[in-house]
Formats: sequence, structure tokens, C-alpha cells
Amino acid sequence: MYDFIRYRDKMDSGDFYGDLVETDIPGAGHLTFVYARDPDGNIIELQHWG
Repeated sequence: MYDFIRYRDKMDSGDFYGDLVETDIPGAGHLTFVYARDPDGNIIELQHWG
């Protein structure tokens, strides 16, 4: 979660778009992702595998 908050802070006027989701993918690992809106209004997906 810390990385997502740090990224949001770097985006200036960007913000999260939806909820933070965590799930285990069999054979691949643990996935955390969230959608965010950048300052230009584009929706992007941020992922962290761990």
C-alpha cells in the first residue's frame, strides 16, 4: 500500500479510482492492484506482485 500512496503523492492532482484489491494468483503469487486517475484524467492500473 505504501508504494501506491507514494505514487499518488507524486502525481500531484491524480487520485485513486476505485478500491485497493489484493488477491492470490495460484502459481504466480500475491497481487495487489488499484486503478488511479492521473492529472490528465487518464485511468491507469498500478500493480504490485509480492
